[in-house]
Amino acid sequence: MADLVSQISRKLSDKCLTNRCSKEGCSVPLNHAPAPFILIDMDSPHAPVDQNKTRCDYIFIGGSSSIWLVPMELKKGRPHASEVKGQLQAGANIADAHIIPRGEQVAFLPVVAHGGELRRAEHKRFLANANRVRFRDQQVRISLMRCGKPLHETLNKASKSR
Repeated sequence: MADLVSQISRKLSDKCLTNRCSKEGCSVPLNHAPAPFILIDMDSPHAPVDQNKTRCDYIFIGGSSSIWLVPMELKKGRPHASEVKGQLQAGANIADAHIIPRGEQVAFLPVVAHGGELRRAEHKRFLANANRVRFRDQQVRISLMRCGKPLHETLNKASKSR
């Protein structure tokens, strides 16, 4: 399966790959993240997306025995479910159409890292079925994490609940 990560990496421009996950005053450390991994900066002009289209901030792809596909949106303040759902769905669609080869199985988890406190009503919106993100045959609830928390903690939590 690690071959899948290197196969995907070879298809992409090195100019859109990064090791640092940080935008808008929010960062997500990648230490201890499933390896090998690639991180695609979707704001790079070399990313596999039209820069005038809706997209997420990053797409993380990594692991060896099983591969994670993680579209990520980073927000310094409070995220809004309706806004980030569209960005994460766009990332999943891009991964489906241009990044993950047909027939390959991946563990899918859309993630929002945020710095602001979520109000109860907004948290309920994130839990609503209408705000799930679809990737092929999977429809997954958006996972929320705090800016500064390592990605591996969110992935570990998600893998235990599957």
